[in-house]
This record gives sequence, structure tokens and C-alpha cells, in this order.
Amino acid sequence: MRKSFLFFIITLILFSCVKFTYADDYSEAIIKAKKNLNAMNDISDRTKLLKVRGDFERILQLKKNEWMVDYWLAYVDLLTAWSYLDMETGKNDNDNVKKYTESSISLLDKAGVYYTPEAFGGGPDKAKPELEKSWDLFQTYKIKDDTYPDWGKEQAAGMIAMCYISNDKLDDAKKWIDKALEVNPNSGFIKNYIQKQYDAKAKK
Repeated sequence: MRKSFLFFIITLILFSCVKFTYADDYSEAIIKAKKNLNAMNDISDRTKLLKVRGDFERILQLKKNEWMVDYWLAYVDLLTAWSYLDMETGKNDNDNVKKYTESSISLLDKAGVYYTPEAFGGGPDKAKPELEKSWDLFQTYKIKDDTYPDWGKEQAAGMIAMCYISNDKLDDAKKWIDKALEVNPNSGFIKNYIQKQYDAKAKK
């Protein structure tokens, strides 16, 4: 009886150790994948985007907080969709833009939480109030730990800038671009997409 009880205690301790190691592996994997994603200055580099996507897909095997991994995958798919937009010529790869946008929306629907912006479509005038609402929410949003999503704030500011660019209100657009760069001075999305749209409109 005593041996059985001792065996039970040892088994419980070993299980707990495995469980904690498992959790640590999950957190470390998320943080590493985030760093690789944040290190990308050029969102048009689809090879690196696909590599990071693969990192997040492998994390799904660990299963803890699966919604969070879906959220990060959705972000990578959104960046991939943007990478197929040709700002200079306007000749976009619409099939791949649609493919990765739909994948991103599907993943966000699966996750349904944590301040996902409610609308990006319907034209600039309809989208802007929703984007401004998202921006306001981000002022008080706090991540619980380094594994939680921290993207969206600079993107909201960038898309608000796009709304102003579409309406030829370049002074207002510049203010929002500056706000986005205050959030992330190295943002590939702002520098390689929004800023190029602004510069193209400013030249006309």
C-alpha cells in the first residue's frame, strides 16, 4: 500500500513537470515566432511570411490557447494578402489577395475575440468610424503576457490614414501615419504599404 501511494505521488510529480514544461514550450514557441514576425521590415517577402506561418502552424500541435495561434495565423495571412497588392502599378494578384484575405477572416471568425476590428470593407467613409473605434479600444488594451496578440494598433491607424488618402485629405492622413509610426517605428505595413499610397497620391 505504501509503495503504491509512493508510486502515485511520483507519477503525479512527473506529470506536473511534463505539464509545466509543455506550457513553457508553448510560450517560448509563441514568443519566438512573434519575434521572427516583428523582425520583418518588408511584408512583401512572402518566403519569410510563409516560414513564420509554418512556425505558428507547428505551435498548433501544442494545443494550448489554440484561439491565440489562430489569431496570429490570421495576422500573417492578412500580411500575405497585402503582399500581393502592387502599389506602384495597381496590377494586383487578386486571386491571392482574395485567398489569403478569406483565410484571415475565417481564422478570426474561429477565434471571435480580443478587439478584432469589426469592419474593413464598405468603403472609406463606412470603415473609418469602425477603425477609429478600434484605435480607441487599443488605448486601454493590455496584453496579459508576451504570448498574447499585440498587433492591430498600428494597422488601425494605418487604415484610418488610407481612408483620408482615398478622400485626398493628405494632411489628416499624415497625422495618422505619424501615429502609427509612434506605435511601431519599424512597421513594414506602414512604410511599405501606407506610406507608398500616401506618396503616390501626394505626387498627383
